[in-house]
Amino acid sequence: MGVPVLPAARHPRAGADLGRADHRDHARVRAHDRGAAGVLRGAVRRAGALHRVRRVARDRRRARRVLPAHRRRAGRAGRRHGLAGRGLDDRHRGGIVRGVLVVGGEQGRGHHRGGRHRLHRVDPGGAVSTARLRLSRASYAGDLPKAGTGIVHLGLGAFHRAHQAVLTQEAMLAEPGDWAICAVGQRSGAVRDALAAQDCLFTVAERDAEGERLRVVGSIQEVLLATTQPHRLATILSDVDIRVVTITVTESGYRHDPATGRLRAADPEVASDLTGRSPGTVIGQLVGGLRRRRHRGHGGLTVLSCDNLPDNGTLVAGLVREFCLLGHETALADWVAEHVRFPSTVVDQIVPATTGADLAAVAEGLGLEDRAAVVGEPYRQWVIEDDFAAGRPAWDRAGATLVTDIAPHQAAKLRLVNGTHSALAYLGMLAGCSSTAEVAGRDELAAYASRLMIEETGASLARFGLVVGDREVQTLLGRLRNPRITHRLAQIGADGPRKLPQRLLAPAEELLASGREPRLICLALAGFLRHQGLSELDFLPASLRGSVVFLELLAEATDRLVADGVTATVRRMAEEASHGPA
Repeated sequence: MGVPVLPAARHPRAGADLGRADHRDHARVRAHDRGAAGVLRGAVRRAGALHRVRRVARDRRRARRVLPAHRRRAGRAGRRHGLAGRGLDDRHRGGIVRGVLVVGGEQGRGHHRGGRHRLHRVDPGGAVSTARLRLSRASYAGDLPKAGTGIVHLGLGAFHRAHQAVLTQEAMLAEPGDWAICAVGQRSGAVRDALAAQDCLFTVAERDAEGERLRVVGSIQEVLLATTQPHRLATILSDVDIRVVTITVTESGYRHDPATGRLRAADPEVASDLTGRSPGTVIGQLVGGLRRRRHRGHGGLTVLSCDNLPDNGTLVAGLVREFCLLGHETALADWVAEHVRFPSTVVDQIVPATTGADLAAVAEGLGLEDRAAVVGEPYRQWVIEDDFAAGRPAWDRAGATLVTDIAPHQAAKLRLVNGTHSALAYLGMLAGCSSTAEVAGRDELAAYASRLMIEETGASLARFGLVVGDREVQTLLGRLRNPRITHRLAQIGADGPRKLPQRLLAPAEELLASGREPRLICLALAGFLRHQGLSELDFLPASLRGSVVFLELLAEATDRLVADGVTATVRRMAEEASHGPA
């Protein structure tokens, strides 16, 4: 089975004001002839006015530019053109990059701007107004996986759709199996409703300096909202066919204390779940499904946390056990320990929040309206501990890495990638920047990030046998400079007290223990204090609270920011870190 392609022949349509009978005729013609020329000829026959004929002729010329002759012939014959294998490479076939439609960049003939004859606009509030058909399994003619559901995903956000859902689709195309996803939103029903209206299809716009590629994803087959469909959620989690549960709910979604790794039993939502109400927390939902699974006599499954937390698998296993014990369910806790696996994972991809302008751009390129589209960079990383209870999709054939020891990969991701993101977010916002591309384009901030990675966060990885050099630094800075990705610093900087311990405080502890001073890390932390209007960090671990050296470095960095401003301070401290104090 091939990778889904965007069907150029589906877009052209002669006139938006056809009558109901004309629409029925139009649908019959589309079913009979999916080739671009066939659709256009059928539309011409139904458009009596001269201006419609001219309009159709124009679209026909455009469609012929999009599709090479062999694809037009194939369209008439009803052939399928999916290409097996994984997403992106540089082999272009009629505007398709191994199944991904190119709608921007310098690829010449391969461009396809399907649907230009249908106008859209973005109102001042960012909403898309369009006369296009809605993306659905009826309106989209590309190849999609056909499989039963084998995965439940908790947390229906943009990252899951751009990352795990894409790689799961690629895995099913490479090695068919029943691994489709039931995706569960936690609070807002907006995404659930948008996907439900589109038969769970959505588009991923992959953007880099060369252009934009659109990928329609169909690996999700059911969408739920946990707060309004708790019984369905518990039922699907207990279904014998469900063998994997994945989670992306951000660090705060686990309701735990980052310093201890323990469940916050006093949290109102956790306490309410423990009373037996319909669960409102992810851990409560997971335990409820496992409880019913055990009661039904079904086997175990695998739980994969895909959030940026150290040892996320071990953490979730501990939270599930603690929840069971707090609820006096020792037998259930023991059953989970025996039958359920919690491998740790590392994920990486820049996926900014989708805007109204993004939705409009996707509609222009796709020729169909998609209210659930997401935007991300082409880069994806997924490292998974190879410890599964009941099988898994062929994620390794889609680009994921299966390992026996996750620790080095996890430390590198949290400290180099996420730590650099956080440091640049707070200092960049103080400097008046709003996005990663903007902040990485500032020479003094890019130089600071380079020194931070090589001399401090990267140096802390030596105990894992990792050496960070200029190649790794420039690769990350190149990703941050991506001109087509607007990753907001405010989004990165949100919820700092939960993110900073594993991203910057942990390497600071290790550097101090080895006799080194984390000056650049302290500057990033001072940036956090200044941006938040705080005077002290109330989430420091005991080792840093008791470190005179650390506290002095933090105070010095804060004083410099106040006295000299962020630009001069960053420039001076980066030079000092490189050459040593004068």
